[in-house]
Amino acid sequence: MFGVQLKWSRYPDGVEVVDLGGPSIPLDAMEIENPLKTKGKWFCAKTATREVYQLTLADLEDTLLIKFINARTDNQRCSFIARYGIPGFREDDHFLIQYGRVIGFQSRLLELLESTDIDAFNNNWHPTGNTYKAYLVRGERGPEFVFRAAGLDNYMCTEAAFSITNGAELFRCNHCDDAFLTGPLTWRRSHAKYCSDRCRVAAMRLRNKSQEKA
Repeated sequence: MFGVQLKWSRYPDGVEVVDLGGPSIPLDAMEIENPLKTKGKWFCAKTATREVYQLTLADLEDTLLIKFINARTDNQRCSFIARYGIPGFREDDHFLIQYGRVIGFQSRLLELLESTDIDAFNNNWHPTGNTYKAYLVRGERGPEFVFRAAGLDNYMCTEAAFSITNGAELFRCNHCDDAFLTGPLTWRRSHAKYCSDRCRVAAMRLRNKSQEKA
């Protein structure tokens, strides 16, 4: 719908957090060219296997930026990176991205979504590299003009921009506290209190159980 695409790499064999400051790191993991990688926490690919995938921004129902914001534990962050790749350019084939960069970008995406001032939004939008490339692609009705995001960070920032310009609002689920969008193009009512039917049903069961005990 928006003419924005993402073509990116993911890690189907999984991703893990490696703390290079700990004593349990094997010697071969320490023998790397960049001395900055000899300390601190990193998200690392478990194998050299890569898969290329492609997405087109069609609506705001199931955005990557909300999935990324809701990855609040290390296991959830590893699962996100394994499935969708890293928000930026990887450092090398094993050490993908510094832990702090991922946490920082999650915070910045939240700031973008909560921005009501255009200047504040633009000041917080700092994607890596060239933002977009323009392409003609073969569509069902003939050639279509699209913009391809230069990376996952660009794509998620664009989702944030479309959320704001289309009047979508950010809320927290009353049951699980996950973030979710409501309003235009989200296919959720503006007064929704739960991120999913599963959470709505779970909350209803808890209320019924509390009433039975009372």
